Amino acid sequence: QAEDGIRDKLVTGVQTCALPISSDLQRAAVTASIIADELRFAPVALDKRLRERHAGEWQGLTRIEVEEQFPGYLASNQRPPGFESAQSAGMRAAECLIGLGATHAHGCVLAVSHGGIIRALRVLAGLADDTTFANLSGQWFEISGAHVIAGEIDRKSTRLNSSH
Repeated sequence: QAEDGIRDKLVTGVQTCALPISSDLQRAAVTASIIADELRFAPVALDKRLRERHAGEWQGLTRIEVEEQFPGYLASNQRPPGFESAQSAGMRAAECLIGLGATHAHGCVLAVSHGGIIRALRVLAGLADDTTFANLSGQWFEISGAHVIAGEIDRKSTRLNSSH
């Protein structure tokens, strides 16, 4: 069923991308593989720099477990020790995208990652970390030299996190 949902949400804009790359974490890698197969892209390259932000002491916990073990943290926007900063995660992901921009200067690269990485890239681009992204939604990013420029947000859940 999940595969059918992903196929149903593909749009023409994604079909123009030549190279699929993904976080090496299972959720993103499986999503990228389904897209690549459906659109007859090259095999998906995996890159750990596109992994979700590390959650420190929250790593592996559900939202309910976080609320139970760290009461009030989420409501007050606090993070536990070891939680990766938006700046650090954004720099890590930007390094990946800037490298791809240098080797695919005139093309589109489909990068499948995670909401925390999209928000971290937005912070790096000078925007607020106040946007949530539903599954299968995302944002376009443009690479210009050594800069990542935030483009259109797609809230319709029809495009995936892409750089072009």
